[in-house]
Amino acid sequence: MSAKEMYDEIATLLGLIGKALEVPDDQVATAVEEGRITLDTGVDERGERYVRASCVGRAARIYDGAILYEEGATEPQAEEGHGCSCGR
Repeated sequence: MSAKEMYDEIATLLGLIGKALEVPDDQVATAVEEGRITLDTGVDERGERYVRASCVGRAARIYDGAILYEEGATEPQAEEGHGCSCGR
């Protein structure tokens, strides 16, 4: 993988994390660096790999092509002001 491809993949993942947790794209990296968003990797019961992102009551598994919200975690709302406090 070239450096450009790697950065493209990282940018895509950060965008998906922002979408999953309803954090603006330009604030995701800072929230991860500061520990307000936590990331873990895992493999589900079907053998599919994912990245788990969590922040203040929200948690989601980010798969290739899908975001699955964890049970008990709240999904982002369509209205502004109802999102995760990460980066805000």
